[in-house]
Amino acid sequence: EVEQQLAARLLEALEVAALQQVGTMGSAEVSGLAASLSRAGSRSAPLFRAFSDAAAADMPKFGHFELSSLCRALARVHADGVRAEGGGACGASLVSALAASWWRLRPF
Repeated sequence: EVEQQLAARLLEALEVAALQQVGTMGSAEVSGLAASLSRAGSRSAPLFRAFSDAAAADMPKFGHFELSSLCRALARVHADGVRAEGGGACGASLVSALAASWWRLRPF
């Protein structure tokens, strides 16, 4: 019980810190942290939306591995029921950016 509470508090603190810093992170940090947090059980819709928005805003900076990793993380939290404001997918901005740049999808 105590360990679970501690783990939950640590995860929450990491989510808050990541949300505050997402705009300053590099592409590897965004995709890696999104992957790690989704596997750790994070359910912060604003955070995953921020990860998606950061990638969509600066997609050329993201390599194929990073985009793939981020998309998997976004799909994982979506499958777990995490939704953005209004009930949409947290990764909607990234999906729209990828669709607009279909040539980036070819290696996937």
